[in-house]
Amino acid sequence: DSLVRHSNWDPPIALTLPLNAAPGIPPEGYSYEPVCVRLDETSTDLPKQEWTTDSMTWLLPTSYDATTVECFAATGGGSYAAIYIPVKLEATF
Repeated sequence: DSLVRHSNWDPPIALTLPLNAAPGIPPEGYSYEPVCVRLDETSTDLPKQEWTTDSMTWLLPTSYDATTVECFAATGGGSYAAIYIPVKLEATF
C-alpha cells in the first residue's frame, strides 16, 4: 500500500473536526488555543512522522465551550485532528 497525497488544493478542503475540552489550566503566562493539525506521513520511518499545522488554516471557535473547529486543508490525504496548544499571552501595560 502507498499513501495518496495531494498538495496545493485551491480552494482548500473544508473540514469540521471534533474538539475535546481543553487539557486543564495552562501554564502561567499562556492560554490554550485550538488549532488544526494533520499527520505528516511523508516519511515511511514512523518516528519521523509528526503532527503539523503546515498547509492547515482554521477559524477560532466563537465560544470557550466549542465542541468543533472549522479547518481548511491545502494538503489532502492522511489524518487530521483539532487539538489545543499553549500560546504565550501578550504583555499588556
